Amino acid sequence: MVKIDDSNFIERYTTWADSFTDAPVQFHRFVGYWALSTLLGRRVYMHLGDEWLFPNLWLVVLAPSSFFRKSTALGIGARLVESINPEIRLPAEWSQECFISTMTKEPHGFMTCYEFKSLLAQLQKDYNFGAQSLLTELYDCPREYTRKKGTTEIKEFRIEKPYLTILGASTIDWLISSVQGGDIAGGFLARFLFVSADKKDKIMAIQPKADESGKLLVKKALEAALNVEGEMEYSSEARQHYEVWYHRFVTEAETAPEGVRAFFPRLTAYAHKFAMLEAVLNGHHPEVTLDDCRRACMMADNFAAEIRKLGKESLGKSKFDHYRLKIIRAITKKPGIEHSRLLRNLGLPAKVFKDVVETLKQSEEIDIRDGAYYPVETGSD
Repeated sequence: MVKIDDSNFIERYTTWADSFTDAPVQFHRFVGYWALSTLLGRRVYMHLGDEWLFPNLWLVVLAPSSFFRKSTALGIGARLVESINPEIRLPAEWSQECFISTMTKEPHGFMTCYEFKSLLAQLQKDYNFGAQSLLTELYDCPREYTRKKGTTEIKEFRIEKPYLTILGASTIDWLISSVQGGDIAGGFLARFLFVSADKKDKIMAIQPKADESGKLLVKKALEAALNVEGEMEYSSEARQHYEVWYHRFVTEAETAPEGVRAFFPRLTAYAHKFAMLEAVLNGHHPEVTLDDCRRACMMADNFAAEIRKLGKESLGKSKFDHYRLKIIRAITKKPGIEHSRLLRNLGLPAKVFKDVVETLKQSEEIDIRDGAYYPVETGSD
């Protein structure tokens, strides 16, 4: 039996899920936050200006390969949510009209994308034209969403008080190589939080059976956390802390890589969302205490560091810049690597490789001697 302590739901959930899978522990922790966020719905909110901010999370876990159990971590959280409210799970495959119709009947929903790229591919299909804008609008949980469709016969769809969360998974390489600056600047991708891992603390060849008694304790803690409702406000100390943090965060955001800078304004809103979730977890509702706010701002800082790291690795840059950085890093890692081996290791089309290498030579970022490639330190990035 797994020892589940008497702390809050996130700690209980993380301990329980980590006991029977070797997915990185941070995946479990933030899937736990996503589960709480999903089930809370519009029960709690902050009134900021003329808008209401709700704690819905859009989260994607990132790792190099399937050995990191990304889908496993997602499945544990999604099944827990479904066991409490089975009516809110949205289908994996959908058309825009079907999605709107479903949300009209049940405006509270969650979506799981075990391959995040499949969601983005769906949004590019002809019959889903406008779906990305639809999801982007629903992220903000408006009081209502209306859409008119048809030519000869006009149909109006109305979603009252929508609340949508999304949980996805992807490989780091796919995200970096496929997402460019324009995709982020459009606003849709900038609404996601990314949690990555490039190493595992343990390896389980055969996963043990999940502890059912531990699961009941986790479920009980989650259900207890949901017994809240109404507006939330910062204590005076928490408000002061957020204001100081906000000014520092905005100043530092100016130094972020240009391609990923659109993420940073959303992270200030996510700090509010996590502050609400922390207050709910710790039994402080309707007040957000100083400690709740501190933890939330720390998480926002960690997500900002994650985005900076991905931006440095070329997330949000053009495909040419991505190839450029990929070639430079491969040469820096193995100075003197031969042409055929470098081309084979990179897996790039020969023409693309030739064009990028020629640019790197002209800009004196690499040196080629006797058919071998070497980095030039002053131009390595």
